[in-house]
Amino acid sequence: MSTGGQRVGYNSVGADCDVPQIRKLARDAVYDIMWRYDFLRLISLRFLTTSDFETQSEKGFSFVGNVEDEGVVLWSAA
Repeated sequence: MSTGGQRVGYNSVGADCDVPQIRKLARDAVYDIMWRYDFLRLISLRFLTTSDFETQSEKGFSFVGNVEDEGVVLWSAA
């Protein structure tokens, strides 16, 4: 039996992640955190592929530069 990722040609670790579901869970978690702290700080999620992040970094996009300067690593890349 093939998995969803294999069927569409993404046969790699993590290929079978349900990305829309992960995004929804992340948004829900962030929203819950903001509620918990009475919206004293606002959190904005932005999802980028590694390739998009690297391209934007090379082009000097300010958002990516801020992430590189101020971001906190949650886990290292594989």
